[in-house]
Amino acid sequence: MARFLCWAKLCNTMKVRKKKKYNIGGKTPSKHSIRGVSREAADKKLDKYLRSQGFTSGRNTKGAPQYKLFQDEKTKEYIFRKQ
Repeated sequence: MARFLCWAKLCNTMKVRKKKKYNIGGKTPSKHSIRGVSREAADKKLDKYLRSQGFTSGRNTKGAPQYKLFQDEKTKEYIFRKQ
């Protein structure tokens, strides 16, 4: 009986648990929009972000998420939004 209890306890400790994603410092794990003062600045920020996520050629990498370019009416900022 004691062996069975030890085995059950061991099985319970070996169960795979899902890792929780914590929001540290107010930063989200995935960016849905990238902003820049100019189009070139926004483009560079987006490429830098995608390279940090493992896409070696930035937006040109096959399988990279698609972003669409918008311009804010009030601030005149350029925004790449995830489609």
